[in-house]
Amino acid sequence: MKKNIVITFLLLLFSVSLSSNELAWVDKQIEAIKPARSGLVAKNVDTLKNPFIIVEEKKLVTTKSGKKVYVTSKKSKKSRYKTSRRYYSLNAIMNNSALINGRWYKLNDSVGGYKLRSIAKTHVVLVKGSKKLKLTTYSKNRNLKFK
Repeated sequence: MKKNIVITFLLLLFSVSLSSNELAWVDKQIEAIKPARSGLVAKNVDTLKNPFIIVEEKKLVTTKSGKKVYVTSKKSKKSRYKTSRRYYSLNAIMNNSALINGRWYKLNDSVGGYKLRSIAKTHVVLVKGSKKLKLTTYSKNRNLKFK
């Protein structure tokens, strides 16, 4: 009986010594990641390249009246409507928000004098008085599908 107790004690002592070596490795790893990491300096953020692919080019143009408006390129396959010398381009729809001319809008927001009245899966409706504009995500590209 005493022999079994001594053997059990020795096995317990041996396993504790093995586990202490494993914990020492963990302690070394923790010490390696403890030093404070320096992030990206704010002035360097402006030097980074834009990670997004631009599908259509927009240029900021000053009109004769002094207004600054964005003009989209004619190569774009997205829907554009010209009203009162402005183009409205629906870029994306996500949840209850629409990306129009590069800015996100929600229901009842003002978009260049129009009110955003409804947002559906593939189109939005802008209303100004009796005028209604329906901007769609329609594309001639058959690989692009909306569900």
